[in-house]
Amino acid sequence: MDVSDVPVVLPVIDVGLSVGEDGETAPTAVVDASDHPDVADLARVHAVEGIGDIRTTAQRLRVSGTDLLVLGVVLSRPVKASFALAFDLATTGAFLDEVAAIGRLVIATTDPHAAAQDRPTWLAVDIDGAALRDAIATMN
Repeated sequence: MDVSDVPVVLPVIDVGLSVGEDGETAPTAVVDASDHPDVADLARVHAVEGIGDIRTTAQRLRVSGTDLLVLGVVLSRPVKASFALAFDLATTGAFLDEVAAIGRLVIATTDPHAAAQDRPTWLAVDIDGAALRDAIATMN
């Protein structure tokens, strides 16, 4: 396997709720994708080209004594791309339970504090809630 085939793993730096133009709230994970323009541009591509196909996977891992939930995101249309988000379960466990219940996650790749002014396009993905709940419950 070529190193370029390995998906990038982005640590989640903050979580919360975002409010859409329709007034609906959605669980939102904030990541720094500034070093990964291919990931940062996915929301724009989906807005222009259409929603396409997105699949998610989830796995709980213990790394250096820290429980992580790694959420894999695989896009097959309109572009092929994959990346993963790493959540610290100690601080985001309740948030991830909400994501699993709702079955949706917004991924913010720009500063959420400037969102009202900048009106960025973020990537919204449907989540396999059952798989996420199973991963959260699994102890490795």
